[in-house]
Amino acid sequence: MTYERRPLRILQLVTQLEPGGAQRVAAELQARLPGFGVEIETRFLYCKRPCSPWKLGDCLHDQVPMMAKVAGLIRRVRSDLREYDAALTHTHYANAIGALAAGGTSRPVIAVHHGPLDWYPRRARTLDAVCRRAGLYAAELGVSPAVVRQLEAAKPKRPPQLALNLAPQLRRRAREHRHRSLAVVVGRLANEKDHATVLRAMSLAPHDIRLRIIGGGELHEAIAELSDSLGLGNRVTLVGEVERQRVLSEIARADFLITASISEALPMTVLEAMSSGTPVIASNIEAHRYTLGESGLFFSLGDEAALARRLAELASSDTVWQLAADRVFQEAQRFSPEAFVRAYVSAIQGATGIRLAKITHS
Repeated sequence: MTYERRPLRILQLVTQLEPGGAQRVAAELQARLPGFGVEIETRFLYCKRPCSPWKLGDCLHDQVPMMAKVAGLIRRVRSDLREYDAALTHTHYANAIGALAAGGTSRPVIAVHHGPLDWYPRRARTLDAVCRRAGLYAAELGVSPAVVRQLEAAKPKRPPQLALNLAPQLRRRAREHRHRSLAVVVGRLANEKDHATVLRAMSLAPHDIRLRIIGGGELHEAIAELSDSLGLGNRVTLVGEVERQRVLSEIARADFLITASISEALPMTVLEAMSSGTPVIASNIEAHRYTLGESGLFFSLGDEAALARRLAELASSDTVWQLAADRVFQEAQRFSPEAFVRAYVSAIQGATGIRLAKITHS
């Protein structure tokens, strides 16, 4: 049976094309919202790094547009938006440009914030604040309670809503009883990920533990040099940036995922580890505590000795490891596809006044 309703077309706008959390959320929404009768198309303001399932033709620019071109970009988005009923925007510049472009079109803009507001570049923070004060956002969503609290403190015209990311629906792999020795870190090679603490912890951890670092970024050479200076040699492998399916495979075959991040919103790599039953050793920041709950194995920010002890603890006992794997897999069930889609459907309905109903077939 199919529920009857007026067709709804949504333009989804993301700041940059790259393999990141906001882009994965956009891909999930493009795949899932048609199940509610929504036609959705996605555009990126510019291409940073190509990644599937997107094409370069989905980008409005092939590189970061200069500020002088922003007015033209707003006009382009406004012209495109006239063909749609609403815009669903993701991250800083896309949120602001989408809202400014929608001015005069009567198209509502639902802005999704995927990270703390103080992560935004200065100009993006200014534009975002202007749009919020002017009431240009029909709805604002935050992907974690911490982000929602920041939005509330910014005094928006309308109360922000929580829209948790979903954990990928992975089949938990059977884990044989054996010694555990393979760790993985996934993320951009950037200061906020604090790879240095992980490497220093590796120098203190049992010498049979190996580490694979997945991701690219500006700190590649510095991380490689630090690894060499600590004498880690063939214990650490810098894999580089890989496709998402390879990332999921790396996480699933690892014995533990490490994240030493200084700041996060709702970390996708942690959700991916949880879904595959890979125990997570994480810095004791709010985002990690919220995501992992009681299943997390935490250490204080920058505390390499505590991180090394966590590694040794998991590696020393298969019983301890299995218990950690069971707990983290169970915790992943909080981040279901149903809850994920429900949050976005609710926001779209509230912003457009159009009821969405899931298409079912008898």
